[in-house]
Parts: sequence; structure tokens; C-alpha cells
Amino acid sequence: MRRPASALILALALWPAAGAQADDAALDLAGDRFRIGTTVTLAEPGAEDAFLAGERVTLAAPVTGSAHLAGRRVDVTAAVGGALYGAAADLAVNGDVSGTATLAAYDLEIAAPVTGSLRAFANHIALRAPLGGSALILGQDVEIEAAIAGDVVLAARTLVFGPDARIDGSLTLYAPPGVVLEVPASVIPPERINRRVILTDRPMAERVAGPGPAALALGFVIGVLILALLATILAAVTPRRIADYEAILVKGPFRSLGYGFLALATVIGAAILLVATVIGVLAVPFVLLAAGLLWAIGYLVAV
Repeated sequence: MRRPASALILALALWPAAGAQADDAALDLAGDRFRIGTTVTLAEPGAEDAFLAGERVTLAAPVTGSAHLAGRRVDVTAAVGGALYGAAADLAVNGDVSGTATLAAYDLEIAAPVTGSLRAFANHIALRAPLGGSALILGQDVEIEAAIAGDVVLAARTLVFGPDARIDGSLTLYAPPGVVLEVPASVIPPERINRRVILTDRPMAERVAGPGPAALALGFVIGVLILALLATILAAVTPRRIADYEAILVKGPFRSLGYGFLALATVIGAAILLVATVIGVLAVPFVLLAAGLLWAIGYLVAV
């Protein structure tokens, strides 16, 4: 399976089984390996693509295709034949990656070669092995100890280069105002460095002017007109049902308010439970969308 959407659907299908038992939930399909649980280790060879999610995730067997990994601690100790996608608090790559690598973590270490390009987002990033393509590196503290064959876009507060570090392409370097990141000439000649300043330290309120009184008044009027239009359409489409709702509201307004509160609380509580299951995080946006629609429909009916 090459499409992430299909992988997410299958992962969601596995989620109830993972939540119902302490053991890992597993599914093998057309050469792909799906694993969900608290501690997940893929050690069986022969996988094409791997989809692993858990509190502790280890890819210990090579995959010929792509690897999609998510957890608190993620370790890649075997080779990945295609692309690597990883998200974790602590993420360590100790197996060769033949494709591109897209990685997000708090602490990220790349100690094995990556043939393709790298996209890395973390608080601390350590690149200790050669990179065959370009690199997008965004972090607070960045260490580069190996050669990068392509162009690099890098944003950091602190930047350290090891003795084997080298950038063969261009370097676009972003730093906060007043911070000068030193780049040795042995890493890249100064004429191939394009320095930029990060301008996001100032509060948003200082950089974007707020709306004036006229804009606020116009927005209020437009909001009232849109609300009136939607309520009119709803009443025209289902006049009998709206009349029934009106009778219920008039007869017991506080009871209706209580039922509405319980309904929203149930939906929001379900979202919190989904987050606790790790893999259920994928369904949270849809649950919150349902809560928003439930609130909007109730509001329109009341209007």
C-alpha cells in the first residue's frame, strides 16, 4: 500500500482492538505490516511498507518500501528501502534510509546515511551521517557532523559543526535578530551562504494592527445577516421539524439547554479518550468537527 490515506483507514480499523487488550494489534496485508500497541517492535523480515504506532516503537527489520512511525520513543535500527516518516518525542535513526526522510521530534538524532532529502523539525537535531540530497532543518539547537550533498535551508538559535561537516550546495541560514551563527569556511564558502533574520520573536499584536471600529461594526452586521439567512433557509427546508423544536424549547428551555450541554460534553469527552489511545488521535479532528456542527445546528434552531 502506497497511499497514506489507505494506511490511516486501516490503522483506525485496528484501533478498537488495541484499546481493548494490552497486547499489540497487528495486521499483515499485501506485504504491508500494521502494528499498534504500547510497545511495538517489528522484527519480522519481508515487509514492504511498515505502519507502526505506540508508546515505544522500534523498527528492527528492514522494509523494502516506506516506513511510517509514531510514538513517544521511536528507534529505527534497520534499513528503510523507501521513504521514512517519523514523529516522536525522542527519535533515533540508526538504519540506512534509501529514500527521503521526514522527521518531527523533540530530540532527533540521525546516525545513519540518508540517500534522499531530509526534512527535520525538532528542538534538538543531530545529523551525524551523510545526506545525499537537500535538507530543510528547523530546530533550536542543531549539530551537523557529516556531509550534505544538496542545498540546505536551516533555522536555528545555536549551530555546531563537526570536523567532517560539509555542505556541497547553497546554505540559506535563518537566525533570530542579533544572533550570528558561525559557519566555518571548511563547511561552505561564505559566498554560498544567504543569511536571513527570523522576525517571529515579536508578538503578533505588535506586527498586525487590530481592526478599527468601522471594521468591527461591519463584521457584526455581516454576521447578523448571514445568521438570519441560514436560519431562514433552515426554517424553509424543514418547517414542521423547526416548529416541533420551537414547542420543545418554549416548553422546557432549561431542559433543552441541559441536553445540549450533555451532548457536547459527550462528544468532547470522546475526543479526549481518543487522544489517550495514541492511534485514536487520527480521529480527533473528525470528532471535534462533529461537535462544532452539533453546536452550530443547535444554535441555528434556537435562533
